[in-house]
Amino acid sequence: MTHPTQHDEQLLIDYALGRCEADQAQALRRRLQEDAALAALHQDIRNALAAMALVPILEPPAGLAQRTVNRLRQVHATEALIARAELGRRPASRSRFSLRELAAVASVVLLLGLGFYLTLGRGDQSLQARQLATLCEARLGDIGRAAHAYAEENDSFLPVSAPVAGAWLASPGQEVLSNSTGLFQLIRLNYAPAEAFQCPGTTGPAPAGFAVMAGMTDFPQGKFIGYSYQHALGRGLSLNDPVLRAAAAEMAILADSNPLFTGGRFHPGRAATAVSDNHDGRGQNVLYLDNHVRWAATPTVGVGGNNIYLAEGVLQYRGDEAPVSPTDTFLLPAYSRN
Repeated sequence: MTHPTQHDEQLLIDYALGRCEADQAQALRRRLQEDAALAALHQDIRNALAAMALVPILEPPAGLAQRTVNRLRQVHATEALIARAELGRRPASRSRFSLRELAAVASVVLLLGLGFYLTLGRGDQSLQARQLATLCEARLGDIGRAAHAYAEENDSFLPVSAPVAGAWLASPGQEVLSNSTGLFQLIRLNYAPAEAFQCPGTTGPAPAGFAVMAGMTDFPQGKFIGYSYQHALGRGLSLNDPVLRAAAAEMAILADSNPLFTGGRFHPGRAATAVSDNHDGRGQNVLYLDNHVRWAATPTVGVGGNNIYLAEGVLQYRGDEAPVSPTDTFLLPAYSRN
């Protein structure tokens, strides 16, 4: 185990932002699996960037940033006067804020702004909803970049959940396969952080994070994943498939959770118009194969306008149905064991 260097820090930041070359990213993932100190620094950087993701959608109270800068200048001026007064009595030493102290000040400013807006924002539900949808969009983009990075190192195939097709919905006497194991590979292999898979637009408090333990192959509970992934049981989407490449801008591969198979059963009465239950049922963010994300107020946003939450033309479900064509988006329940 080695102590991370400044170069490692910059490399980890670039990796978290998706700016590493493929060979650099591959080498770094190997090091993360072997070096505990580097992995710890990686998690610290992830946490910092996750907090910073809030900054673009939260405007601080007017003048807060300037008041903070002014206060820092006052402190520096005071320290300078003290230093000059003591100059004749003992050798002068330069007093300055450490990087850790400046980070602490920045954290306080961010928390003050966040607390202020969370208090005032209760009167503007629509503003909060838009902010959460924007953060959700960013997380889908992170997952998309991670999935493409995975494909670059796995013969151009996006993550596959199981080597064979099978039942993805509970039924008597059948083992249920989880479609979320494919996405979990992105966490286990350090392509994406676990928090990226929690939609900020779900109701209720956000669940605490979970530790990835040796031997884990799936999310520990359904509450840790708020998105539905393209059917990947016994099949994988290839970025080199010419049919898929031609339809990449319309081929949805991930979206807010499927509303039609909640509670472990199919709800046919909702099939025609239901959108995700995330975001108070207003719509869903959708990630496409070409890696763009867009908001949709209806579920009919797949190739040719097909419903992304159903297999094309299938209206009755036992729990073992699959897409009917290569470009048929069928986003299975977020956590199939529920």
